[in-house]
Amino acid sequence: MHKLYSHIKFLLLFLIAVAFVKSAIGQTDEQDLHIKITPFKKNSVYYDGQEAGFRVKLKNLHNEPQTGTFKIDVQNSITGAGFVAVNIDLRLRKKGSYVKPFSLGTNRLPPGFYKIHFITSTNFYEDTTTYIFGVSPDKITYETHKPKDFDEFWDNTLSTLATIEPKYEVTLDNELSTRYHDVYKVQMNSWDNVRLSGFLTIPRLKGKYPVTINFAGYLGLVAPVFYEDYAALSVNVRGVGPNARQALPANSEFNTYNIENRDKYIYRGVYMDCVRAVDFVLSHENFGLDTKRIVVYGGSQGGTEAIITAALTRKVNSAAANNPVFADYRSIFISGRRERELVFPMVQFERYFKYSRLTDAQVFKTLDYYDLANFMDKINCPILIGLGLKDPISPPVTVTEAFNKLSPAIKAKSKIYYYPNLTHEVSDLHWTRNFNWIDDKFLTPHF
Repeated sequence: MHKLYSHIKFLLLFLIAVAFVKSAIGQTDEQDLHIKITPFKKNSVYYDGQEAGFRVKLKNLHNEPQTGTFKIDVQNSITGAGFVAVNIDLRLRKKGSYVKPFSLGTNRLPPGFYKIHFITSTNFYEDTTTYIFGVSPDKITYETHKPKDFDEFWDNTLSTLATIEPKYEVTLDNELSTRYHDVYKVQMNSWDNVRLSGFLTIPRLKGKYPVTINFAGYLGLVAPVFYEDYAALSVNVRGVGPNARQALPANSEFNTYNIENRDKYIYRGVYMDCVRAVDFVLSHENFGLDTKRIVVYGGSQGGTEAIITAALTRKVNSAAANNPVFADYRSIFISGRRERELVFPMVQFERYFKYSRLTDAQVFKTLDYYDLANFMDKINCPILIGLGLKDPISPPVTVTEAFNKLSPAIKAKSKIYYYPNLTHEVSDLHWTRNFNWIDDKFLTPHF
C-alpha cells in the first residue's frame, strides 16, 4: 500500500511539473492565443436605431510576438451573399492584446439574419469563429408562395374530418396514475380513419382544469405529462406509436411519404390529427376539462403542429412553440444545401430526390400547401416562439418571416425570443418563459 501511495505521489508531481514546463514555454495550441468576441447586445438581435456589432479581444499568450491577419466576413445566413469584409494586419507583442469594437452601424445592413465569420491566422494560431446576428427582424419580408386555393383546400379538409366519427376511447391506467394524478390512455379516429393514441393526465383534486395539448417532435413518441394546476393531453400523430403502420408503410420516410400528391401527403393527415386532439378536449368537459382554456404546445415538428392547430381550429387560447420547422421551404432548401452536412429535413428530401427524380418545382407544388408561413394569417390567438440563432434545422430567418405574417393585432400580443449560442434547442430561461406564458394565457378564457 505504501508503494502504491508513493507511485501516485510521483505521478502527480510529474504531471504538475509537465504542466509547469508547458506553461513556461507556451507550447500548447490552446495557450497560443485567447479570443473573446461579444455582441453589442446579449441576444445578437438589433432593432431600429440600435447599433449592430461585436467587441473583439485577442490576447497573445505566447512568449514570442505573433503576426498575421484578422478577417471579418459578413454573409446572408441563407444565401451566403457577402455584405461586409474587413481584413486587418495583426502584430501582437508577446503577452500583448488587441482590443477593438467592430460596428456594423444602424442602417448598414437590410433586415435579415447574418453569419459573421471571425478568421484569425498567425504564425502560431489559426481559427474561425462564427456567430449569427439579426437586424430589424420585425421588418423581414419575403415573397409569399401561397396557393390561391389554400384556404379552400384546408376548409374542405376540415369539413371532411368532421364527417369521420372519432370513436373516442378513454381508459384509466392505474399503473401510470400517481397519488396526485389520474392518467388515462386515449384513442380516437382521425383522417382516413387512422387510429390515434395518447395520454390524458388530470390532477385528482376536484375542479375544472385548463388543458395543454402537447405534440412531440419528428417521429417522437408522447408520454404522460404532469402539471400541478392543469390537465394535459399528449397525442401521437399518425406514423408513430402503436398504430404507425396504418398510415406509414414499413421502410417509408415520414416527411416524404406521398409528397408527389398534395391530397395524399402525410402531413394533411398529421395536421388533422392535431385538430382531432382539440376535438377530443372539447368533447370531454365531463372529465373536469375547462374547454374555454386550451393551450397547444410543442417543439420542432411539434411546435409547427401547435401553431398550425391554432390556425386551423381557432379554438385555443395560445400556442407555444420551440424551434418550429417547415417555414419558407424555398429558403430551407437553399440553406440546407449550403450546410457542410445535410440536416433534417434536407437529408430525407435529398435522399428521396435521388431515386424519385422529382424536381424542387414539383415538390413545392405540394409543400406550398403545408408551409408554416402560409397558415399564420389564420391565427387568432397570441403565440410564443423560442429560437436558437445557430439552428440549421429551423433557420431563424424562416421562422421570423412566418412570425411576421401574423395579423398586426395578434403579432402585438405575441413574442419571439432568440438565443444566440444555441442550435435546435432553447435555453433553461426559455422553459421558464414557456411555463409563465402558459400560466398567463390561462388566466382569462379566450372565448
